[in-house]
Amino acid sequence: MAAVWTTYYNGGRPYRVQFDGKGTVAVYRPDFRRTRTFKGWSVCVGIWHNVPSVWVGDPVRHTVLIGLGGGRYVYVGEKVVQFCIPHWDDIVDFISTEAGSGVPYAIAVGHQNVYFPSQGQIVPRSAFSGTPKAPLEFFEQLLRLSSAPLLHEEVVCDALGKRL
Repeated sequence: MAAVWTTYYNGGRPYRVQFDGKGTVAVYRPDFRRTRTFKGWSVCVGIWHNVPSVWVGDPVRHTVLIGLGGGRYVYVGEKVVQFCIPHWDDIVDFISTEAGSGVPYAIAVGHQNVYFPSQGQIVPRSAFSGTPKAPLEFFEQLLRLSSAPLLHEEVVCDALGKRL
């Protein structure tokens, strides 16, 4: 089924994600270069074909995780980031919530690891005490793990919409 989601970050709407329902996902940002007036979602950040999975975070303040297959994913939130996970893991859940500041907290849960795509960090599930019941509990525990390793990521587009 075709769908369109607009991400939310700190009061702004930096990206629009369009899924055609047939495996193609496109990400756009508004074009404010010539004027500060919104004129639509005209700047394409990226298009991915044959996409096997798409997860949407909180239904109001969207973040989107695009599964490309082969352990490759694209996170769309305050920025657009493509990252890879270890070949022996697989993401099985994607959770995103907002803590009252207008900033989404996105968590991708794998069989072996928990991924924090907006922070670019990866933590083994075994490092968490118990099973966190709410998304913010994952972040509270992440703060205690100051030496969490970093994801291998490539920023496609930053928070200001600048393509890198």
